[in-house]
Amino acid sequence: MRYDDLMILEGMFIDVTREDVKDVIRTELGENISYCIETFDFENKKIKLKKDETDESYEIVPIKRDDATLGINIKRVKKEENGEKFSLSKNIVYTGKEKKGVVVSTLETVETKDYTIFFENTKNIIKNEHGTYIKDQESLGLWVYDNKILQNENNKYFGIFEDTTCYGQFNYHERLSQIEKTINKNYLLPDYITKIETELNEHEKMVGTIYINYLINYLEAIEYENDDMFYFDHSRWKRDIYSDIENYVEEMKKLLSLETSFDGTEKRIYDYRVSGQQKTKQI
Repeated sequence: MRYDDLMILEGMFIDVTREDVKDVIRTELGENISYCIETFDFENKKIKLKKDETDESYEIVPIKRDDATLGINIKRVKKEENGEKFSLSKNIVYTGKEKKGVVVSTLETVETKDYTIFFENTKNIIKNEHGTYIKDQESLGLWVYDNKILQNENNKYFGIFEDTTCYGQFNYHERLSQIEKTINKNYLLPDYITKIETELNEHEKMVGTIYINYLINYLEAIEYENDDMFYFDHSRWKRDIYSDIENYVEEMKKLLSLETSFDGTEKRIYDYRVSGQQKTKQI
């Protein structure tokens, strides 16, 4: 059965009548989302999406601030494969009545025997004067934490690593950067970190800084630039910002002697696969 997905989202969560919000939802969730809805519950504010054989859960819930719903969270959790557990979470939030854009923040979490990998991409999408969707800000971040830190009762008590749909924590880059600072107050650091932070300059280039974790306890900041300003479905292309971090994913694995099928590629929520045979995720 096929459902009117945008009408359900509009009635349950956010103002999806805005053209930019609809276009971003379509790009991020795929045109076939209307065929993917299993059930929807207006009372409990939840849309369950059709699972495949490797899914534990696959659903859409609201992102809230007080009583207002300002966005949606789509989360897909995979059953354990190769001793690892995978989840992909995507937040889509529109940035106010001024119509300054739509924020899309995506987080892949990979739980291994000894470590948990947090890999995020966050971008703000706007329309330029020509009516083309572009990014005026984008970040990419890779954090790896020893599971002993995540299992620490103090960290659990304060909800530092808690997965939440609160509006104040919808931006995964800001949230993980804040966790990094919070942990550091206890003289602890992530076991590995690399992050790229960019914004659009007057020459229509994405410029910023890449922070590289060479010696575990030292971040080197290097000027960064690429031409990847346009926003569209990149499902067939490896984007510059991901190519630029690919070598650091391999460095992270070597540095931590970490065997994992995590590959640091861009993830599509509607086509998130984990292959047990090849020990890689098929994207």
